[in-house]
Amino acid sequence: MPHRILLVGKTGAGKSTIANFLLGKTVASASASLASCTDKLTTHSGTWRNQAGSFPLEVIDTTGFLDSGEPNHLKTLQQLQTDLSALPTGINTVLLIHQLSTVRLDSSAKTVIHLVNTLLGDLPQECTGILFTHWDSLEPNQREMKFAQHRDELVAQSGVPVSNVFLFKGTAVETDLPSLKAWMQQHTKLHTLNSQDVTQAAVEEAQEQLKQQERQHLLQMQALQQQRAAQAEQQRREQEEQERKLRELRNSWVCPRCGHPKEWDRNNGYFAEKRQCSCGELCCNRCHTSHWFYMCNTKNDPHDAHRVVY
Repeated sequence: MPHRILLVGKTGAGKSTIANFLLGKTVASASASLASCTDKLTTHSGTWRNQAGSFPLEVIDTTGFLDSGEPNHLKTLQQLQTDLSALPTGINTVLLIHQLSTVRLDSSAKTVIHLVNTLLGDLPQECTGILFTHWDSLEPNQREMKFAQHRDELVAQSGVPVSNVFLFKGTAVETDLPSLKAWMQQHTKLHTLNSQDVTQAAVEEAQEQLKQQERQHLLQMQALQQQRAAQAEQQRREQEEQERKLRELRNSWVCPRCGHPKEWDRNNGYFAEKRQCSCGELCCNRCHTSHWFYMCNTKNDPHDAHRVVY
């Protein structure tokens, strides 16, 4: 029995490219344009990466989800349900194709997962994966940051395990995706369609659940930001207190030889720094010279080595 994987995603995300990659041969037209290359559900058969002796594979390529012409996605979802109902068996896994080249992660990718879960009622989260594409379209110094940002946000919003997130760096780089292959081989159970027809109410319910999760996630992020801001403010106050105590300690010192404070006669251009001689004697820089010349037993030491002690 071949492994059946359903590819979903927006138009231009790279579903056809991934179908070609999984089967190791050209089975679908790929394009970078916004026009969908796939106008109906298509099943492509073969083996993993077209390797002899590898496990059999059926890749189900779908039309583009969440395109601007279908704001509530009901028509697309109903068409997908009709197409999948014509298949003799169910599917093993669902792979969401999401492009990294987007400026920010919008709700479209998360909506896809919720709508597909509406269609496949008994599909567990472990059977849903996310594959990021368009790695090479980003600036090299932005790739890792953008991938981590989209991965963390999409995992938090969709509930897909982070272990089910994969990265496709392009056919020029990738020769195999062992983590994706291992994930697919783990799931051998076929999942059938939800027996109930997809209705507008079901779509709206799924979208409302998504909005609630987004609101909850937003509240969590706001609480985390407030916590970080409070920690930063506490650290700033502690640092200011340490600096204040250090200033008091510096200004409270007086020279044991002449009795002048550390900042004595500062207005007249003279600053009485606290110095420590190499012999251990502490005095101001005015007294230090006479101490070093007449009293210190380390006159052979370089004078510059006598440090200022704050």
